Amino acid sequence: MKKAIVDRIEDDQVICELEDESFIEMHIELFPKHLKEGDVIIIYKDGIKVDLKATEDRKNSIKELMEDMWE
Repeated sequence: MKKAIVDRIEDDQVICELEDESFIEMHIELFPKHLKEGDVIIIYKDGIKVDLKATEDRKNSIKELMEDMWE
């Protein structure tokens, strides 16, 4: 099992950043239909799942950082 963040989607390819800061490229058909940039994913041997809680936590953390910058 590996965790990654969806960096970007280009045509039929999804580019993800792994925890070790390396990047991998995979075909979009391997992913759930509702995938979007910024999603945290878990890569299993038999499939890929979006980690909704980790994605929301990451989104909130980034939002807080942005708000702190403008104070």
